Amino acid sequence: MVSHNSSNNNSTDFIAGGISGGTTRFFVAPLDVVKIRFQVQATLKKNAKAEGSIPVNIKYRTVWQTIGTIIKEEGFTALWKGNLTGTFLWISFSGVQFGAYQQVLKRLRPPSKNEGPTYKRLGDYLLSGGFAGFVATYATYPLDLVRTRLASQIEPKKYLGMIDCFSKILKADGPKGLFRGVVPTTLEIIPYIALQFTIYEESKNFYKRTYNVEDSEVGPITQLCCGAIAGTLSKLVVLPLDTIKKRMQVSGVELGYGHKIEVHGVWDCAKKIAAKEGFRGFYKGTVPSLYKAVSSGINAEYGGVQYKISIPLQLAL
Repeated sequence: MVSHNSSNNNSTDFIAGGISGGTTRFFVAPLDVVKIRFQVQATLKKNAKAEGSIPVNIKYRTVWQTIGTIIKEEGFTALWKGNLTGTFLWISFSGVQFGAYQQVLKRLRPPSKNEGPTYKRLGDYLLSGGFAGFVATYATYPLDLVRTRLASQIEPKKYLGMIDCFSKILKADGPKGLFRGVVPTTLEIIPYIALQFTIYEESKNFYKRTYNVEDSEVGPITQLCCGAIAGTLSKLVVLPLDTIKKRMQVSGVELGYGHKIEVHGVWDCAKKIAAKEGFRGFYKGTVPSLYKAVSSGINAEYGGVQYKISIPLQLAL
């Protein structure tokens, strides 16, 4: 997944991943706001006028309609609500993620080690990716929570900024309040990151075997395609958990659209979504999520000076 001219070390992996994550974040921030608005907008199936119609209480319906509504009601810059927090989150998460992944993978698969059987190779990728996702999630989760609160709020604002949001959450719920929703995040991010890295590596290996080329001969377009495939497939698998996480992060908060969300744990949230919104409720925000997966893969491709990074740097993000 990463090619370089000098030996790996923790600081280099962190910087390369951080630069890539920060750059990507700026370009996909509006899609992130749209995705979050979709996911936290709780609706009721019974409010539909007819089967397959749009429930009348839905404020945000499509990507472009949502962008237009946000600009009209909150201004153009509202598309970047929570972007500062999101940038800190992406830089720190992607840095820790890439650093942890490379360190674990180097120990499982040293340069002198042969490829080995497919199941062993896949196991190494899954273990490295899963561990990287777990460490990065817990190290940066409070930023994820605050980003969701800021991006989901409309006018008038409840939170004036990142610091104000942190202080109000701490005052209302204490330190544990900053980790509300961390369980579904962990359940989501470990398979998500593991699948990303595994699908990416195996896609690239398939290309190498098919065209009989070395790793250094795999061009940027091929890496880009492998990254886009990995991001899209892995995101579809874990999106229901991402929706549950977002609902838990705004539980008890009056958003000003949809129905107020009151959930108590992962299972309670899942039951309420299934009962009130049906299976489709778990996949709210799918379209902007997939846009993010592909665009993140494209931007991350040129994120490092000596690195070629094609894995989409997004958090179920």
